[in-house]
Amino acid sequence: MIAEDYFFLPPDWQYQVEVARTWRTVVRTSVDRSEQRSSIKKYPAKRLNFTVVPFSAEENSYIRRKLYKGTGKIFGVPLWTDRCVTTQEVNPGSGTTFTVDDNSLRQFEVGAPIVLLQDINNYEITEIVSIGSNSFTIDSAFVLTWPSGTSIYPMVQGRFLASHSITEETTWGHGPLAIEILEEYDGDIIRSLFSGSSFNTYLNLPVFNLEPNRVSSPESMFEVFPEITTFLSKSLEYSYSDEGAIRTRFLFSFGTRTDAYELVKFFDECRGRLENFWYPSWTDDISLTSPFSSSDTVLDIEDIEWAAYWSDTKANGRYLYVLLPDGTEIIRKILSAPSDTQIEVDSSMGTTITSTAGVICCFLYMGRFFSDEIVLKYFTETYVDSSVGLTTIQDVRGTTTTT
Repeated sequence: MIAEDYFFLPPDWQYQVEVARTWRTVVRTSVDRSEQRSSIKKYPAKRLNFTVVPFSAEENSYIRRKLYKGTGKIFGVPLWTDRCVTTQEVNPGSGTTFTVDDNSLRQFEVGAPIVLLQDINNYEITEIVSIGSNSFTIDSAFVLTWPSGTSIYPMVQGRFLASHSITEETTWGHGPLAIEILEEYDGDIIRSLFSGSSFNTYLNLPVFNLEPNRVSSPESMFEVFPEITTFLSKSLEYSYSDEGAIRTRFLFSFGTRTDAYELVKFFDECRGRLENFWYPSWTDDISLTSPFSSSDTVLDIEDIEWAAYWSDTKANGRYLYVLLPDGTEIIRKILSAPSDTQIEVDSSMGTTITSTAGVICCFLYMGRFFSDEIVLKYFTETYVDSSVGLTTIQDVRGTTTTT
């Protein structure tokens, strides 16, 4: 444990609590837009951001002294979103193993500190030796007695921002104060990654098919990469690639910890920007004009000038994603456009529909995460939003290296 001091004033949950995981990837891009990506971290760093609002002179004084004497200190702060509770009384005679209600899908790690916490004056800190199913073994027995139902948290150990600005509402209370802490390295911790996401694969790569929350409109940016030389009144253009890139930001919302951690697992499996995968564009790239049968390989569509704009691309615009109202997914490669209002796919559709109502028909992109950091915004301990940026890449199989 490397923490020199602690900050145990809990967040005001009317403000979101943000928990981030940050990888580090070096991306080298050639002139033809192909990529070589290298991961230079074995595990992601945590970042915690939350807001406190003191409601007493005691809490006001607590904040002021912690911040004033916090220069250079490494603080231990509970990861407020990952609370579980004891299911037995814990006391000096109960040994070093105790049970909790649920410690899964939480960021507890062997060798890391945990805290049993009642309030800023009543707490006890120890380190995890092993983690069992709904149980912990710690390095030494607790000194105090804690009743069943006591809250227990993993802790982030790191430094505060260099400065904080707060308003004084009264002589004993402040307005909202944002606290941000970035994890520091602790060599005693055995780092654990999340894995086991349930996404299907296509051509040996995962299909990241989480459907976005349309309460926030997806935002796309289209990039092109010409090399332009401008003379006195005329410019000359040359490009090493005929394709651009599409960067899209989606909002995902989750009502359970299990659903939210499907995203976390997948992000860790990809090691941030390192690995590439498939994902639907989630927009009406293709509008079906008639239903199809299970044996069909030619689909009737509105004219999208597929032959002119998509037939010579390497990946984007060449793969079709169809989602039926009952949840059935169909992925096919587009081979050609027999006419302006038809596309031909590489195999039969495999199912029959009698109506196009409610059918999502879009391109399946090849891409990766745009950022090495993913941020989970908690409204409660279980309801979570995450705004995720994705970017297309041109090749079906990107070149990656790991160091």
